[in-house]
Amino acid sequence: MASNSYCQGYQCEKVSTSDDLPEFSLLARRAPGYSHCTRACGCATCGCFLCSPGCNFWRLYALPKTNNIYQIGRCPTWTITASVILEVGGKTSLIQLVAAKPVHVGNEIFTLQAISTPQVPILYQPMVIKVGTNEAITTAASDPQQPAPGSLGVFQCRSEDDARRFQCTFPHETCSCSPSDFHTKCTCNYRNPMDLWHNQEVKLPFTSGPIKIDYQNHTITAEIAQQTAILVHIAFQNTTISTFHYRAKCAPSVIQQLTGCKSCHSGAQAIIFCQSKLPTTINVECDGTNVQSFPCNNITFQLNIYTDEAEFNKNCPYSCSDKSDG
Repeated sequence: MASNSYCQGYQCEKVSTSDDLPEFSLLARRAPGYSHCTRACGCATCGCFLCSPGCNFWRLYALPKTNNIYQIGRCPTWTITASVILEVGGKTSLIQLVAAKPVHVGNEIFTLQAISTPQVPILYQPMVIKVGTNEAITTAASDPQQPAPGSLGVFQCRSEDDARRFQCTFPHETCSCSPSDFHTKCTCNYRNPMDLWHNQEVKLPFTSGPIKIDYQNHTITAEIAQQTAILVHIAFQNTTISTFHYRAKCAPSVIQQLTGCKSCHSGAQAIIFCQSKLPTTINVECDGTNVQSFPCNNITFQLNIYTDEAEFNKNCPYSCSDKSDG
């Protein structure tokens, strides 16, 4: 909003962005924003009785459109749970293992010690949650206390109580203003969460390749629908153990070359055929840190690669039982 009045001395130059000026309405003064004053013309041609310079007082401020409160955050770390298919004495069961937490199954105790998780960029994307609901989206957004003009989440509050009282802040750079003698025009660059809320490409539950991200009961979960390499400690109690070992050789071959996109949620994929005389598991390592595991029994599987490089020309070593190659 803008207001014109008579300038006294250097009053206009002394106005700071936090000043509570009587020229503004009570609504504008109470709303979070920035106060300004720009010198304007005087004399009768400008509607003034005196020829002293006039003042164009203007304030950039924000008002709420809805009562919705949004929480933005990232998940730098995740609590890993592994779904393990256990076959004992011809009987198959499914157990859930959490790192460092023993699980008792009959006379055995299973403890998950390590797991190889895929380096999927979307797992570390910002999550925008509508407070009080089970609704959330994943999209680029400003980090807390680091508002970036033009991105989602530039209007930030220190707490949920501050948000309900609308005691929040936004960067002045969100809007570009051009004051004149009588008016001030502003162009603002910001994104409203509601503009994305019905976009199925970003709304949770969200599926990208083998990853499914969901938000239920105030908890964000990510399910990875592929096998992976894990290290499990097994303790046997009052059990007689007989073991046998066989060497299962495998021979992978590329059916479909790597295709997809870089720096994206879905990544790139290659279709691999794995030949083996006995059912076994093949472990493939393409980025130096993450190992992807797949069943190998004369079947095909999809290898997922997430990279920022436009060309991926790397050797992917694999291992299968006693055989290692690249």
